[in-house]
Amino acid sequence: MGVFGEPASFDPRSPLASDLTFALARPLYRSLYRFAPDGGAVPDLARSIRPVPGGVRVELSDARWSDGRPITARDVLTSIRRGHPRSGLAGVSAVARGGTAVVLTGDVPDWEDALARLTFVLPADGRRAYSGPYRVASRTEGLQIVLRPNPGAETPPLLDRLTVQFTEGLDMLLGLLDRGRIDVAWLPSGLNLDQRLEELGLEYADALGWEHVFIDMRTSELEQGLRKVIATGLDRGAIEKGFVRADGRTADTLGPGPGRGGASGPFEAVFRGGGGGGGGASVTLGAPSGDELLELTQRMVQVQLDGAGFDVDLINVDARRFYGEWQRANPLDLALRRRGGAPGVPVDARRGLLQELPLFHVETVMAWAPGIGGIDVNGTLDGPLWDAHEWFVADEEG
Repeated sequence: MGVFGEPASFDPRSPLASDLTFALARPLYRSLYRFAPDGGAVPDLARSIRPVPGGVRVELSDARWSDGRPITARDVLTSIRRGHPRSGLAGVSAVARGGTAVVLTGDVPDWEDALARLTFVLPADGRRAYSGPYRVASRTEGLQIVLRPNPGAETPPLLDRLTVQFTEGLDMLLGLLDRGRIDVAWLPSGLNLDQRLEELGLEYADALGWEHVFIDMRTSELEQGLRKVIATGLDRGAIEKGFVRADGRTADTLGPGPGRGGASGPFEAVFRGGGGGGGGASVTLGAPSGDELLELTQRMVQVQLDGAGFDVDLINVDARRFYGEWQRANPLDLALRRRGGAPGVPVDARRGLLQELPLFHVETVMAWAPGIGGIDVNGTLDGPLWDAHEWFVADEEG
């Protein structure tokens, strides 16, 4: 399997964790709940959930790590306390009740959605053990990670090896698929991508879910007035018409697209009455190298902001840095990013839009060679490997 970029961290709890980190963690670690492709939350390690004052009590199923030890409430508690900031349980209080139950309390509107959002459970003592269908057999920095079946998995995978190769962009992924160097690819959506895949004779599937493109201004030193001018100076409809077309749609929210729980104010309401000009202010606008759609969007945004009175410098860097260290400490004024999503993400739109400016929702795309089966696109944070245990290579009889 080929993917775009390489994660700066393979730890799903790290501040440097990216969507690729989470995707690679999915077949290795189980969660309390997980997301199905339609965005519905389904139980995983949670055997049952029931309301208690201020929260819920979660009973754990009888599950074990790859070294044979049981998965306990202590593992869950430690994972919650060390969880990623985007986790659905960030800020939630947790208390163990014996070895197989935890009580969670907090202001959470939908506990099942929250329990599915990046709630990977890892061993409390930090040892190398896995609970998913796969385990890490080896990793070569800059090249690949090799997964092998977890002998203690509740649901054994059908493949005896899954190698994930790190690549530098859409063109490389398509070339590797065409030459048979990889069998499957998780592709960044791009211009006329379906037509290009059909010309190569490849199978593919896409889903318009919660993946979105936005302009990251969280660490920018631009003052609020200039941010507002940037927002009102963009013609997102023209960007959609030129590059996204039928493969996405303009996003008016920072929350999810279709599905439950997407509550944030509309773009126009937040910026009604804005305007003015950039006054010749210099801004840096960055995008990851090799992401065709974002590089094209970057140039159109430059033209639009030039017209709004800004002096825009374009910067492109490799995806590992862009979604790694530059995700945490962004040296750019404006960074064009993709990010996965999920139902139920709470957003303060009036404050958030001045930090993360939504552009459009895009399709999540998987492509594969004839003879590969079992692949089902998941447009949520669970990513492309959510059902990797069901992938298979067809025999000569099909």
